[in-house]
Amino acid sequence: MNAPGPINPLDEAHRRATADANQWRGRLINHYAKAEARVSDALHRIEPDRPPPLLLSQKISRLKKLSADPTLIEQLATLEGRLAERNLLVHGEGKIWVDPNGEWLLQLRQRGRAGEQQHMLCRDTVKPCHDELHKLVQRLTEKLKA
Repeated sequence: MNAPGPINPLDEAHRRATADANQWRGRLINHYAKAEARVSDALHRIEPDRPPPLLLSQKISRLKKLSADPTLIEQLATLEGRLAERNLLVHGEGKIWVDPNGEWLLQLRQRGRAGEQQHMLCRDTVKPCHDELHKLVQRLTEKLKA
């Protein structure tokens, strides 16, 4: 390597931690995108001539009104309860801190109608969050199969 000077190991740790945090954020966002696609597809099957609502919250609300399945309604309510997290992941400005061991802390910050929102994620909190969301999307996908 032709580095102009010594490489700071913290710089490399920060690069790895940043990549890891961004991968987790991307995975979570992808799960929300899958959930929205399943809800949109279900609405299209039920009402093929009606354009879907614009916002995910509106889509969920519409599908809940059209459904008679209490399990589906409960799953949709769970997804609905996570929309603030989804919005912060998608729209929030991220800042990553890393310690010398490569452990990271991701701060997400967004200013909206309700004022400023902040959320802190670390590797230990992201994994359970990811796993819960992944299972919810799997259950929704199974429930909303064509």
